[in-house]
Amino acid sequence: MHDSAAVPGIIERVARLGWSVGDVEPDTGVFIRLRTKPQLVIGEVAEQQGWSGSAYATSTEELKELVLIPSDALEDHFGRWPGGSR
Repeated sequence: MHDSAAVPGIIERVARLGWSVGDVEPDTGVFIRLRTKPQLVIGEVAEQQGWSGSAYATSTEELKELVLIPSDALEDHFGRWPGGSR
């Protein structure tokens, strides 16, 4: 991905989709992996968008691609699981 302005919206959509799946509740949260060029720290982008408590690391390029958005942040944002996908 080359458009860094699109990253916050992608995080929002993927988090919503992950929270809407009704088979097994994501009790620890939703993991998102997103590759960009140059590689953004996806967890920092998520926190800037209000995803408090997100877990991420910056020690390698591969870890910069990952963020865990915790269940309590997802529930605060989208309501009780499973949330709607829209």
